[in-house]
Amino acid sequence: MIEFKSILAEEMNSFLSLYEQEVGKESYYIATRHLIKFDEYLSGISCSDKNLTEQQIYDWLGIFDIKKSSICKIVTVLRGFLRHLEGYGYRPFIPPYPKVRDDYVAYIATAVSTCSPAESSAATAADGTAQRSGTRRKNASGPSGSAIRNTKTRSAAPRLTSTRHR
Repeated sequence: MIEFKSILAEEMNSFLSLYEQEVGKESYYIATRHLIKFDEYLSGISCSDKNLTEQQIYDWLGIFDIKKSSICKIVTVLRGFLRHLEGYGYRPFIPPYPKVRDDYVAYIATAVSTCSPAESSAATAADGTAQRSGTRRKNASGPSGSAIRNTKTRSAAPRLTSTRHR
C-alpha cells in the first residue's frame, strides 16, 4: 500500500489494488507513478474537494512537457481513476482523450532519390506517370476458383543489384 498524501489517498489505493488485478506489472507500475504525481499535485494545491474540477485536471496535465502521445497514456490512467471516483458517488471532471496526430514519416528509397510518400505522390501526379504494380485476376487452379493471384509486371525503374568488385 502506497502512502498517498492528498484527500483522495484512500480512493487511489483502492483503485490501484483493483487495477493490479486487471493488468500486468508494467502497466500497474506506470499507473502507480502517474497517481503518485497526481497525488503530489493535489497535496501541493491543498485540494479539499473530491469532486475535481476541469481547471484542476488541466492544470495538472499542463505540467508535463512531453509529446501528446505520452499525455494520452497519462490521461488513460487518470480517466480510469476518475471513473473509479464516480463509483464512490463523486462527480469529477473526466478529460477527453487528446487528439494525437501520428508524427511518423515513412521514406521511400529508390536508385534515383530518397523522398517522402507525399513528395513521391506529388512528383508522380505532376509527371502523369503512375506505375502499375500488378494486376489481379482469378486463379482457376485454386479451390472453388476464388483465390486471387497478383501477377507482377516489370517497371521501367532500374533494378538495384549488388556487384562485387574484386
